[in-house]
Amino acid sequence: MPHLCYLLLATTLLTAQQPAPRPGYLIDVAGTRSEVYILDRDWVDNPSSFRYRTDAATGDWQTATVSEVSEFGYTDGSLQYRRFTVGIDRSSEQPKLLSTAAVPQYVEATVFLELLVEGPAELYAYTEGNLRRFYYRRGTGNLQPLVSRAYRVGSVGIQRDNSFRGTLRRELSCGPPQDARLAELRYERAPLVRCFTAYNDCVGGASRTLERRTARGRLSIAPRIGVERGTIIFGEVTPFGTTLASEVTDYRPRYGLEVEYQLPFANNRWAVFAEVAQRSVRGQRTRGLDRSINFYYQAVTVPLGIRRYIDITGGSSGLFVDAVVSLDVPYKSNFTLVGSILSTEVTPSANPGFEFGLGLNLRDRYQLQLRYGLERGVTDNYRNYSTDYTTLGVVGAYRIGVL
Repeated sequence: MPHLCYLLLATTLLTAQQPAPRPGYLIDVAGTRSEVYILDRDWVDNPSSFRYRTDAATGDWQTATVSEVSEFGYTDGSLQYRRFTVGIDRSSEQPKLLSTAAVPQYVEATVFLELLVEGPAELYAYTEGNLRRFYYRRGTGNLQPLVSRAYRVGSVGIQRDNSFRGTLRRELSCGPPQDARLAELRYERAPLVRCFTAYNDCVGGASRTLERRTARGRLSIAPRIGVERGTIIFGEVTPFGTTLASEVTDYRPRYGLEVEYQLPFANNRWAVFAEVAQRSVRGQRTRGLDRSINFYYQAVTVPLGIRRYIDITGGSSGLFVDAVVSLDVPYKSNFTLVGSILSTEVTPSANPGFEFGLGLNLRDRYQLQLRYGLERGVTDNYRNYSTDYTTLGVVGAYRIGVL
């Protein structure tokens, strides 16, 4: 069964269609502009390539790279990238990884820079993981870096070079109010955009601020109910060193409440969630002529996981896959070994396990999921007893948006 589950997950990821493309354009290195439909990836890092096709609904996807395209963006003007060859200072901001160089150490690279403000003074951004760099230019001048970096001095000292403020005071001076704001300016996207927009307005030039259509985080709760098949294989080490195994499989209702937060990037395709649910397994097995074992297992389970939504319709419906770490906390549970003279009671203990799920998401409201729980032990506190507990459930959910 685990192999079947993995196969289903892999097949889903490989065969799922892409999100709906957005109207856009590209300009190749020869200066030819083409109207295309760009696959919306809601980029967090600056891309080095992108996918597009010439028809919104049909046609093969093509890939364009930074070596082939000088500019691309969306037709509505919300996002635009331009190609530049620039020096990138890759020094880290993490205290243990700080550079000892007092000046930026530039590495030349040809990249797509995101245009943030267009006008007499232009602002560009480059993001790669935790690395964030901003660049500017005035008119048709050359692109220049805005510098803000920390570096180590000696064994314990740390200095910060915020020379970007002096650069902007020199290059974007437009009266005392503007100069006063520059003294406290932060090296962040929103404050820099406001600074460049204010300067362009001050000098009276035509200006345009690009406001990317970004995803917002979404918080929802979902009552979940379904049926779960639980299988427990109970092993007892005999005095002769052999293991006597008994297996019970039971179908029981599973119900719970889930809280999910869809992360505010990548078009809300990634989410984290937590759930509290009830599960149980009950049954009896005969062990020889005069022995039996009674299974009575019930637990509160707390799954914590990450979820990946996969758009297959271009709308609000599609598939999703889960990777989960869950903790079962048994209560009023026992495995009773009944003999002709004596009975022994084994009490299950809390133990974490891993689960994987594959589900269908309908209209961002209704969900139906198949979730498989890998083998876990629930009697690890005993030396002479062992258990392998697996689950397979079908669960439906109704999502209620909170934020």
